[in-house]
Amino acid sequence: MSNLSSRSNIICINQTSRVFVPNAFLPNGVNNVFKPLLIFPDEDTYSMLIMNRWGEIVFKTNDPNEGWNGEYKNDLAPQGSYAYVIQMTTPTGYQIERKGTVTLIR
Repeated sequence: MSNLSSRSNIICINQTSRVFVPNAFLPNGVNNVFKPLLIFPDEDTYSMLIMNRWGEIVFKTNDPNEGWNGEYKNDLAPQGSYAYVIQMTTPTGYQIERKGTVTLIR
């Protein structure tokens, strides 16, 4: 009778959450919705705010699959630069925050 043996290797890889943000978008164009590219997001802690030059919030969401289509109060927002704040916490507890501007092109 021969001896039977088996081996197995288990490895756990922690994936790093990342946020890539476009700097411009063109509604009704190729890049028609402003939405960051999220890699391994924590959907429960995600938030995105977009503000005009006077600090008014023109768009707000907690859904990482939702983007801004360039409208404000059911009307077309004017061409220009808008500030954004994107926040989320990674599964390991690290806080990610991205602030910047996006250009709306008409």
